[in-house]
Amino acid sequence: MTLDFGRDDPRLFDCMMDWVVDYQDKLSVHRLKTIMKGQSELIQQLLSAVATSVDTISSHPRWSALTRTSTAPPTNTQPLFVSSSGDDLPTIGEPDPVFLLHGFLRDRWQPRTQASYKANSEASSLIISLRCLFGISPRAEIIAFMLTQNAVRQKAIATASGYSIPSVQSILKDMVSSEYIYQASSGLYEIDKPRWSSFFRLDSRSLIWRSWTQLMTAIRIIDDFYAVSEAAKWSEYMQKSMALTVISQVRDILSGSGILHRFNEPCDLDHAPALLSICIDALLQELNPSHAVPLQSA
Repeated sequence: MTLDFGRDDPRLFDCMMDWVVDYQDKLSVHRLKTIMKGQSELIQQLLSAVATSVDTISSHPRWSALTRTSTAPPTNTQPLFVSSSGDDLPTIGEPDPVFLLHGFLRDRWQPRTQASYKANSEASSLIISLRCLFGISPRAEIIAFMLTQNAVRQKAIATASGYSIPSVQSILKDMVSSEYIYQASSGLYEIDKPRWSSFFRLDSRSLIWRSWTQLMTAIRIIDDFYAVSEAAKWSEYMQKSMALTVISQVRDILSGSGILHRFNEPCDLDHAPALLSICIDALLQELNPSHAVPLQSA
């Protein structure tokens, strides 16, 4: 979701692009395509711009699966970056041709690093390490997710991993045969945490699974609500009414995410703004928890 929030911070956005270049052969293009379903047209255009930029310097042609072919700049363009106050940031020097073809104005992008990845036992790099071991397949996400769960259903595994239920079902069947993953008669699946933790030299209790797409989508909806509310100068009644609507929207988005939140608390019109303020603070805490290590994935 750095495609969205990174527009407020050019340095963060470019760090994300450098990271994609560094780990390009360890990232799942198929999973990215699945995650992007339902995202806005603007976000999909941004992903295409990033993928096209990476594709021009990549030895992995699969990145072209995320690009949108275009030979002429669109009639309407917009600055890629905006300030914290919402003002457009000017382009310095020659515009980047790839982003220009996608409708965005920014200075020319140049990758700053070409680091080679070395697998390690750090919890935050577990998914990358798993992909080094198993290749770019759902197995990496399935194992990482199950290390954070006690017992879980197949549908939850598919949702969390970002792959289809048939794909996950087939892989789980094979993994159960290995006896490193178990299936109970109730249909729940469980992983042998001690064996996997020992193999990767980590404490599974230090791991948490973050459903980044649901979390960041919820934060963006709330952020947009406050931005529009301030610009539109809504009446007190309208602000309360819209806050109640946002709470309902975010509640649906976070359903099944495993993210701790308070959007399910009973709330009436008068208390909606206060509850929304409390909830956004809690969600922001989820971005940087102090008690555990969020798993990286893309």
